[in-house]
Amino acid sequence: MAGTEHNRHEVSNLKDLTIFIKDIGFDTGVVVSVRHLSALLRRNNIDFEVCWYKDDRDLLEQIIKCQSKCINLQVPSFSDEIMNKILELNKNIVLSIHSTMCNLQVEEGVLGRIVNWSKMNNKRFRITCPSLCETEGFNTFSRVKFLYLPNTFSYELNKAQIERSIDVKCKAMNPIKISLFCAYRPFKNMITQVVAVAKLAQKYPVELHLFEEKSENPIYKSILQIAEQTGLKLVLQQQLSNMQCFELTQQMHLGLQISLSETFSYVAFEHMISGVPVVGSHSIPFSSLIAKYSDVNDMERCMEDIICSADRYKEYALKSREIAEEILTRNNKDALKTVYRMINARE
Repeated sequence: MAGTEHNRHEVSNLKDLTIFIKDIGFDTGVVVSVRHLSALLRRNNIDFEVCWYKDDRDLLEQIIKCQSKCINLQVPSFSDEIMNKILELNKNIVLSIHSTMCNLQVEEGVLGRIVNWSKMNNKRFRITCPSLCETEGFNTFSRVKFLYLPNTFSYELNKAQIERSIDVKCKAMNPIKISLFCAYRPFKNMITQVVAVAKLAQKYPVELHLFEEKSENPIYKSILQIAEQTGLKLVLQQQLSNMQCFELTQQMHLGLQISLSETFSYVAFEHMISGVPVVGSHSIPFSSLIAKYSDVNDMERCMEDIICSADRYKEYALKSREIAEEILTRNNKDALKTVYRMINARE
């Protein structure tokens, strides 16, 4: 039976899995993750539904009515009081987090909440994490079982079309289009990467693509100032939907994601599955090349190694897609295995 997605107050009964996610009016990384997971579950005939809630009261009312085998809460977008009331229902509850231990420290006390929940001796409450090493880390101290639920991916791609795109880009490397698509947050390490691109631009015809930021974000303002002072050409893209952003990445020659902390990085993966090499940090071990996150010279060296010649670029581009395809197969398999564990409350 195919899965369903609907608005609040329409929760169905007797599903294998009901995924609850807060409706905040726009797509987030969590929404994208759920969308991809939903496509995987649908293809594998898992009986599930995705339900949206507007606030704490709405969430609790829906969960009280829900008779699914497993209730999956996407990120703790609710109060501790509501969480306690949900757990008191003695249903099979699985909370999914999407941040690293590093990032959780600066997300409005979320780390402290998770540590407190980890003290519970409740066999019908578990937590998922999209990073295997982070899952193992949480399980070293948590009484609540952490499960590894990797990020999945569902957009269809034409392999022959991607290979043709790589050939075209090999012959059109003036300018070299480099993307740095991410939120303007300190853990994304954007300033260091921008400086590295400015250094590379002294040798190669480079343009750096970023998203335009409407708010008074100090990181964004600093990037604009650095570009003006160094003469680095910036291309500021309008904010896009996830699919539009994915299509935009396919036009790039190279992606940067040399962040301080990531659980997976959809952005890096979406570049590589499209045949676009990525320079990442150790937080993204599948990256085409891994640079030291605090070393501008090392970042420049990695970028230059990829774009120094058409032949070299093509080699990296084809290998990047191959790596991403392997990750896609493995993550889908591991995610399905974990979903079956989630549904079985006795594990």
